[in-house]
Amino acid sequence: MSKKIKVIIGSTRTGRIGKAISEKLISLARENNHDVELIDIQDFELPFMNSMVPPAMAPIDEDHVNKWREVIQSADGVVVVSAEYNRSVPAPLKNAIDSLAGEWEGKPTAIISYGMVDGGVSVTRHLRDIFGWLKADIVEHNVNIKISRSHFNEKQEFTGVDDAIGPVSEDYKQALQQIEQA
Repeated sequence: MSKKIKVIIGSTRTGRIGKAISEKLISLARENNHDVELIDIQDFELPFMNSMVPPAMAPIDEDHVNKWREVIQSADGVVVVSAEYNRSVPAPLKNAIDSLAGEWEGKPTAIISYGMVDGGVSVTRHLRDIFGWLKADIVEHNVNIKISRSHFNEKQEFTGVDDAIGPVSEDYKQALQQIEQA
């Protein structure tokens, strides 16, 4: 039986390419018989965490956070799809991760990054540190999607999702297999 895997879009900015990348990853996963669901952190409208006590000591009890918590708790594994902003994690993704604590512990987690320079290697490193601290079960296979100007048309619309993901599709399949086997 296939695990329920949530694919999380980690960018919320206007014009983001993360949604197109995540939708393509969902399609690839389904072609390989994985039970996946697309989760967009933008839909949760999570407030920036400002609780007096960290979530590890006292879970945040707010409607938006509770809905987010339910999604993560219901997942058998997660795939975090993240852009690299200034060599690090987008603030909304970091906030979403930080809004929870114990929910990540033992959760099989794959990190998929994308960026112009090196495919988001720095954000992958940061997310591995963060999820490691939260005791997630991070899969060994990193997937770094290199984006280039050729992936955009003359109107600066992202049209090269297949070309961008093609070179890393086998790595992605292996990351999914590691989640299934965890």
